[in-house]
Amino acid sequence: MDKSLMSRGFHNEAQYYEEENWEEESSPKRIAKKRAHSTHRTFQPPVQQKERSSEYNLDDKISGLPEDILGSIVSLLPLKEAAATSTLSRRWRYVWTCTKNLNFDVGEETLYGYYGIGDERSKLARIRYVQWVNNVVNQHAGVTVDRFLVCYEVGYFAFSITRWIKFAMRNRVQILELNFLSNTRFKTYVIDRQLLSHRDVEVGLRSLKVLNLVGVNVDGEVIEYLLSNCPLLERLQVIFSSRLINLRVVGSPLLALKHLEIRFCTLIQSIEIYDAENLVSFYCHNLEIDRTIRLMIRNVPKLVDVYIHLYDDMFYYAYRVFTIFSCCLSQLQILHLDLSNESYVENPVYPMLKNLKELRVTLSPSDSLMLARLIPFMKVSPYLQKLMLKITKWDTDEEPEEFIKPAKCLHHNLKELEVFGYGGRPNEDELIVYFVENAVSLEKIIVNPSLFDKLPYSSTKPVKAEQDIARRHAIQHLQKKVPSTIDFSCL
Repeated sequence: MDKSLMSRGFHNEAQYYEEENWEEESSPKRIAKKRAHSTHRTFQPPVQQKERSSEYNLDDKISGLPEDILGSIVSLLPLKEAAATSTLSRRWRYVWTCTKNLNFDVGEETLYGYYGIGDERSKLARIRYVQWVNNVVNQHAGVTVDRFLVCYEVGYFAFSITRWIKFAMRNRVQILELNFLSNTRFKTYVIDRQLLSHRDVEVGLRSLKVLNLVGVNVDGEVIEYLLSNCPLLERLQVIFSSRLINLRVVGSPLLALKHLEIRFCTLIQSIEIYDAENLVSFYCHNLEIDRTIRLMIRNVPKLVDVYIHLYDDMFYYAYRVFTIFSCCLSQLQILHLDLSNESYVENPVYPMLKNLKELRVTLSPSDSLMLARLIPFMKVSPYLQKLMLKITKWDTDEEPEEFIKPAKCLHHNLKELEVFGYGGRPNEDELIVYFVENAVSLEKIIVNPSLFDKLPYSSTKPVKAEQDIARRHAIQHLQKKVPSTIDFSCL
């Protein structure tokens, strides 16, 4: 039990929400209120509508629009701005409660804003956040929800999270995003078969198109159940789930899954993907150095976008990636590789990637051989048009190595180079200049000092200060080395 709640006289979380006037969506009181509100707004006789129109300014054409159109308009606004429309006039007082876009992510104020602040402030911030979500859910009068997104540290509010999920599913949500990434001291929320079997949740499974779970524990059985019972589910993301051990994605005529992403599931042992005929992209990122993942992929005719990051054998990393996807190498259009920890292999031989249009590579800024690792992949991708380089965060304890510039290797189709995590270091400048000299069709260079992965520390003042220094360096020094025929921009 949270001490901050106990100090306010609450003995348990359920009592806290009873006294905060939480109303279950399925309670008679809530249903009566929702029906009365909906009927009052939608089925007014024409005479009453005419009488009420006199209350409005004759120049106010928007307020005279039908209720469903106004609801669509406020659904385009951020949630707090949508709620603020209730102060415009009596006509607008309840319009926002029909918004279909329930996005509770307010950036640094929630999940990432808690990083590094005191425990007491964190507790109060979480309580305020939960109260905000509860208030909106209680007042919501719409029939459906297109998107429901919550993003905060879980703390001790599993009771509320379950209710939010039931609310969203009962309203036939299409996009459900639960981002509960937190410090390990907090209990991780669990989605199990019992929750999925609840009548409200079962109803919503048939409408779900996107499910993103971050810091939510699910096992392979739950994921298989979701894939079997969500006929419209096209995108599934599971990040930081310690319960996911074995995952099987076996195709069926009803499987609509197009995008699958599994990241940082530390105990995962195997992933099997068979006959997934609609699968377009598959991302897998494992953090465990001593854990080997068994990956089996077969019959994925539409798979064109692949990212595999494995720590178990960095010496043969690239070879293993090509072996895993041997059934679909010729069809790949986008390939992500992490070469920041790979052992160097001299003169490697890789299969031809004749349809590859975009290559995204993660590199270490202190690696003197970054180009030597990269060029072999460029050679087997003759029709590559875009190269994205993602530079890992600089390790201040690591001494930079002198950049080794390989022999010239012309590329005739590369048109765009984008560098994320740019730090203004000599190795990075040399890397960019190399492509200026060797990519004969290069049209655009984008330099972005921002970190490519959104992490809690990525928005701190010291990090932002470093990024500002890198921007100034790019504009004052690097841009001078780029000919005017190439469009250069620093974000």
